Amino acid sequence: MKKQIFLLADIDDNLIESGRTPSIAGAKPIAWDNKGEVCSFLTPKQSAMLDWFRAGCEIVPTTARSTNAFLKLGLPHTRHGITAFGGTILTPSGQPLVAWQQHMAQSAAHAKPILEALHALVLKGASADPFDVRCQIVNEHGVDMFLSVKHNLRNLEELGILRRIVASAAPKDWTVHLNGNFLAVYPPYLGKEKAARWFIDNIVPSGSVTIGMGDSLTDIGFMSLCDYMLMPNNTQNARAFLDLIAEGSNL
Repeated sequence: MKKQIFLLADIDDNLIESGRTPSIAGAKPIAWDNKGEVCSFLTPKQSAMLDWFRAGCEIVPTTARSTNAFLKLGLPHTRHGITAFGGTILTPSGQPLVAWQQHMAQSAAHAKPILEALHALVLKGASADPFDVRCQIVNEHGVDMFLSVKHNLRNLEELGILRRIVASAAPKDWTVHLNGNFLAVYPPYLGKEKAARWFIDNIVPSGSVTIGMGDSLTDIGFMSLCDYMLMPNNTQNARAFLDLIAEGSNL
């Protein structure tokens, strides 16, 4: 059997560029928000990389985006996908994988009141100043998955304040993640690496090559499960890696 190559790739700032305005000329709109406004772009270099990946890999988008947001993207069709920080694994038909969905539903029951309390805490903190943010509990197929907070004016300082507020109240084994204009809080059973582990063990054919691609620290978990790791430059992961090298080399 011919060996295959599976690329498990985070979407935002990897396959596409997040933001309301493109960073360079020639970038094309690729994602739209609920108001119909462009919120992500595909740059010429990303387009070239995507064509290259598609020619030799089976791309498995591995994203924090909800399934609904993922399916609205203008990306080429993929056979599988991992969405909502690993809360959902999509089949080639675009439907949630039943076995994984049932596993998530069983695990999520005890986390629901904690998510609701943290949601209320962020709303209270945001209204006190006030901060112009969008805060919601992301629900996948009837299951509450994680807390998502984004600043409508991209004020990262105010978003950082909300991060400190929620981090002081979240259970120690929960993840509080801030990268750019996205603050996420999620329980310990959730994580891209957990869904990726199941996917590699149960879907990827034996002997296949796996590549993990990601820009943020929450991607490292699933990237480290793969045979190779890939990261774009000028991202959270790249900066952390270069800082570590510089510190170790006393440069």
